[in-house]
This record gives sequence, structure tokens and C-alpha cells, in this order.
Amino acid sequence: AIRRKKKPREETLEEFRLRLKQELQKVKAELVEIPYETDKVKLFLENAKEGRMADTFPKNQSKLCDWCEYKDFLLNCSLTVKPGKIVGLIGQNGAGKSTTFKAILGLIKISDGNIKIFDKDIADITNKDKERIGVVLSDSGFSRYITIKDVIPVLDAMYEQFDKQDFINLCERFRLPLNKKLSEFSTGMNAKLKCLIAVSHGADLLILDEPTAGLDVIARDEMLSILREYMEENEQRSILVSSHISSDLEGLCDEIYMI
Repeated sequence: AIRRKKKPREETLEEFRLRLKQELQKVKAELVEIPYETDKVKLFLENAKEGRMADTFPKNQSKLCDWCEYKDFLLNCSLTVKPGKIVGLIGQNGAGKSTTFKAILGLIKISDGNIKIFDKDIADITNKDKERIGVVLSDSGFSRYITIKDVIPVLDAMYEQFDKQDFINLCERFRLPLNKKLSEFSTGMNAKLKCLIAVSHGADLLILDEPTAGLDVIARDEMLSILREYMEENEQRSILVSSHISSDLEGLCDEIYMI
């Protein structure tokens, strides 16, 4: 007699929540065992354990400067991105490419110098100005449990210039299924989706942090073709793009900075 293997029972939502809660408790337990290197870290962990975070640090302090891996890191760079130009930022991993981009976007504070976008200091950038910027960061994206169809109304609400039909056409052209969960996308598909979102709302400036990282040759070529078409539509557009692979930028950029 042939015995059929029983199909594994799917995990219910309640079971998933319980398992997630147990995993978080394990992480918290391991976190408390970390040696206290500074008083700030000790205070941070104690407050986190008790659920008090608001008064842990001064409001103008964004991270554990004495504890983070960049505590001895110094980045001193100057660059200009002119209208109609594609500027590449190249450097090895850890050189400061992502840090530069996060500083430009105001995600981290700089200790000295100044940053201007559209002839404005980053502190004066309005929401209207932000709509003119398309961004791809390595650690950004939407929830993995939604589909592109779920993403579309979010983009439509966020960006006044978002072209819904053009975005759908581009997704179909680059073989991105509208009804498939993002968790089921390959690395290349997720990278293309990020890039398509960045160019979908008529941005004047694209800031792309290693958009071709981890892609195969075909996916990389498709990504670069998206960027070329974006520039051809409007001569006043600009792109600032980083990579640690020089060949990705050589045939695309007008200027290349090495960091």
C-alpha cells in the first residue's frame, strides 16, 4: 500500500502572532545580556525593557553615537549634481556612499558643512519639494505581504504627479505581476519595482543607492534602461547614483566621484 504524506497544516494568524511574540522575547533576553559598554547603552536597554523610550536621549540626538559602529567614522566630501546630468558615486563597501545619501535626504544629521537641494537648504525643503525627489535606498520598501495593486493607491495618495496607468504599463513591460505578494518577488523584481516607483511621479531628481546590487546581467541592463528613458523624457532631470561596481556607471554617468 502507498501511503500519502499528509500536507503540512498551514500556520494560523494567531499561531504566527504567538510565535513572533516568543521570538521577540528571545531577542530581548539576548539583548539584555549584551555587555554595557557605555552608560548611554545601559540607559537605553533599561528604558527599552520598561517600555520607556521618549526621555532616553536628548531630542537632537538621533542615535547611540558612542556605541554605533561608525563612532570613529569621518566623511568629508563635496559634489554637485547639475540639471540634465547623471552623477555616479563609487566606492568600496563601507566607504560612506549610503551615509552620504542619508545625509542628503535629511535622514541623519551632519556635524559640519551644508547640503542644498533645488537651491534650498535641506532644513527648508517642503513636502512639495520632496515630491520632486525619487529615492531608492537599499533598506527601503513596502511590506512584503502586500501586492503592487495594494501599493498603487498609496502612491496615488502620496504623489500629486503619480501616473497610475503609466506605472501599471511599466510593471507589465518589466514582467512584474500586480497580484503577487512582494515576498514572492525575486531580488531583481524587487529592485525593478523600487526603481519604477522612484520614476513614477515625475521626479526632477533621482537618488539611487546601489540600485543594481545583487542583480544578474539581464536585470542590471533593464534597470539601466529605465534610468536612460527617465532622462530622455526631460532634459532638466538629474540622477545621483552609487555603486561599488564601476562597470555599472561607466556607460551611464556624465561624472563620477570616487569616495
